[in-house]
Amino acid sequence: MMTCRLAMRLTALLLATLGAMQGMSAAQAPPAKKNPYLKLAQPWPDAEQLRRRRTEAENLPLFKSQDPITFTIAGDIKAVNKDRDQKSTRQFPGEVRIARDNGQIDVIPVKLAARGHLRRMARTCDSVPLRVEFDKDRLKDTIFAGQGTLKLVVQCAGGGEYEQYLLREHLAYRIFNLLTPLRSFRTRPAKITYVDAETSKTIATRVGMFLEDDGDVARRMEGRTVDLPRSL
Repeated sequence: MMTCRLAMRLTALLLATLGAMQGMSAAQAPPAKKNPYLKLAQPWPDAEQLRRRRTEAENLPLFKSQDPITFTIAGDIKAVNKDRDQKSTRQFPGEVRIARDNGQIDVIPVKLAARGHLRRMARTCDSVPLRVEFDKDRLKDTIFAGQGTLKLVVQCAGGGEYEQYLLREHLAYRIFNLLTPLRSFRTRPAKITYVDAETSKTIATRVGMFLEDDGDVARRMEGRTVDLPRSL
């Protein structure tokens, strides 16, 4: 009788242990990724929705003009430039400071992240390309109204030669805009001053340019984006 009870207790203890281990495994397992092909099966917006989305994207203030803008990025710029791991998704707090026509300075909190592949390598560039994530709730009545996360192409290194490389890249986008206005990315050239937020010291002033968001390009084309897995 005692042996039977002991066996039952050991069995219950084993089952409880296995259940706890399964629970831990489930908690530690990453969430299942959504099937990107499901988006292709979603209903297509009607003509009025497509027109409204296109108009909104076309009228975003940042890309309504090609005139260069001047602004300051403050943050831990050195730490951002040291983040050379292409798999890294680390973000750094910062702010964008940009003056209005009346002289008022807009101070906009952002999150900065390194991005890219070849240009992210230390042997290629001194400064990494940036991804700038805005807080949409803080952008009302600013030039960045309606934006979310933007790619910022930066001057790869100091010197006039590297400045010319970036300006030529901007011209390539502009030529493409002339050839096919809807099916091309818009850009906004800029002169950027980088400031160390802790010391308030200026690190450098260089040229750069914002690239239009993929989703906004799709809306201007009356389409939408679908992130499909790469075959290679």
